[in-house]
Amino acid sequence: MADRHRRRTRVWLEVGSLACVLALAGSYFWWPASSQDPLMPPDPLMLPDSACWSLLDRNDLQPLAGTAQGTFSVQVTEGFNSVGPQASFQPGEQSQYCAVTRDNESLLLVSVHRINSRDHLNLYEKGPSPEYRAEAALLGLGPDVGGLWTMKEQVQLAFRCDNPANPDQGYPYLEVIVGANSEHVDPKQASVHQARLDIALKVARAAAVARPCQNPVAIPSADDAKKALETAFQGTAMTKVGSGAPTAQAAGDR
Repeated sequence: MADRHRRRTRVWLEVGSLACVLALAGSYFWWPASSQDPLMPPDPLMLPDSACWSLLDRNDLQPLAGTAQGTFSVQVTEGFNSVGPQASFQPGEQSQYCAVTRDNESLLLVSVHRINSRDHLNLYEKGPSPEYRAEAALLGLGPDVGGLWTMKEQVQLAFRCDNPANPDQGYPYLEVIVGANSEHVDPKQASVHQARLDIALKVARAAAVARPCQNPVAIPSADDAKKALETAFQGTAMTKVGSGAPTAQAAGDR
């Protein structure tokens, strides 16, 4: 019982923890607050051409922009150390974070880190408890990848990645979490979750190659990922708000 309580608490705190880490580690890199003249037209939206270890482009970010305006920048953090926005991707060496931000607003937050078998079991195999299933659900992404959407704000997935260079063999899984802290999109929209799942799949695909994983990892196709998301939304609060079923193609297969 205590384990399930801790698991539920961890799921609910993932986005908040990720945002706090990024804010702490990248506090010197946030763009200054805007002093936009209300009589002037708003600044046009400017998204980075390359973001998050050069894995994402404007096509990946555009569905998450909503009504946002102005110029967004990229911050990358390894552990608690801010590094350059074009830092190399080294999943598993230490926790890695990426944020696409403007004026302390996060259009995108990505976390890649290792987890142990117990956390994987509780989060991706047992799944949410009955009273929690209206707010979180497992995603059926195939035998190799566990998926979960939570809080109507984030998508997360995990897969086993065996590598002899792993400094702690007790943490054999890589976990990818994709969320945001933005007021410019409705986080309840299924289309927003689809865009975040697309990004999570693209990052997971790159992580499996970059680590590299000695075991085979089958990342789901675009069609399978879309169906998994639609199935997870059925009978949940997700179907009562937003723009309905997702339509975006999985970014990992573009």
